[in-house]
Amino acid sequence: MRAHSLRRISPLLKSMGIYLLIVVIFFAGLGSRFLSDTNAMVAPVFKNLNSDTVSKGLPLVNKLNSATLKNLLFSNIPALKEASDDGNLHHTQWNPFNFFLFVLTGIKLDDPVNFLQAEVPVMNMIPIEQDNLDDAEPDSITDPPHPNPQAEEQKIKNDIRADSPLVAFYCTHSSETYQLTEGIAHVKGKAGAVMEVAKSIAQKIQDKYKIPTIYSDKIHDTAFNKSYVESQKTVKDLLANNKSLRMLFDIHRDSSLPRERTQVQINGKSCAKVLIVVGTDARAEHPRWRENLALARKLAAKMDELYPGLSRGISVKKGRYNQQYSTSALLLEIGSLNNTKEEALNSASLIADVIVSLLNDEK
Repeated sequence: MRAHSLRRISPLLKSMGIYLLIVVIFFAGLGSRFLSDTNAMVAPVFKNLNSDTVSKGLPLVNKLNSATLKNLLFSNIPALKEASDDGNLHHTQWNPFNFFLFVLTGIKLDDPVNFLQAEVPVMNMIPIEQDNLDDAEPDSITDPPHPNPQAEEQKIKNDIRADSPLVAFYCTHSSETYQLTEGIAHVKGKAGAVMEVAKSIAQKIQDKYKIPTIYSDKIHDTAFNKSYVESQKTVKDLLANNKSLRMLFDIHRDSSLPRERTQVQINGKSCAKVLIVVGTDARAEHPRWRENLALARKLAAKMDELYPGLSRGISVKKGRYNQQYSTSALLLEIGSLNNTKEEALNSASLIADVIVSLLNDEK
């Protein structure tokens, strides 16, 4: 009986032994390819590294995208390209090599950022986010703002009668605040003043003009580097459940800019200027982005018509900012870190007028 059991087990042990031997030989061969490369990569050593140093590098790191990282990795590590289905890191089929490498090392070959973070530990300290709206100057600005005469409050004619929502508002960076008022830039995990601004726009459109609106109070940036991934869910939900929507706005406030660039007097009140941000297909598929740009131009022109000086123009950026899901989606930067919440709320009232006027033009 015992001899019979051993005969049954022996083939299994033999197969396992052969399999383990193949795995060892494979990784040994792969390692030799890496070590034989005369241009082998050497991980840098960072001394006296702190959060301030890391934050200075954040705008540069955020400019990296998957395609750039893939090309960088493949050009320096040829074996990686050979092991990744002829250089295609977007395959979805299960790959045993990728699986065992992840189990042994924690490295995901289908995630270039993860690969670099494993080799350059400092990158783990820097949040990398697809479509992140960085602090850099706009890639380009069209329709630059006009000089500001003292604008007066406009009487907006509204002939729209609707039972279903026509405009929706949400905030990807929900925790953004206005530092001159709150004293801080973000209230992590909570609703910042920018959400109050978004709600104010929606409320005026609905209360004064009787046009149904939607305001989403969902917090999207508890994990800041995943905020656009989280707001993507909100965008899809809003569009799927409200077929009547004609405009969709993601409300932000800009980074730290001089007040003279973001503050304006309109109708005797200090207001925060508004920058319209349009995404493109520079980094990922977004074939109809020019339709978003066309809407942005109409919105900027309407601001100039009703409240000259309110608009800072249109920033055309390389990210998509979830605008690929609707040609009627735009991102508005209302003021900056150096505006007050009151200035942003004053602008919110004017933006509501502008949107209603444009809706009437487009009906």
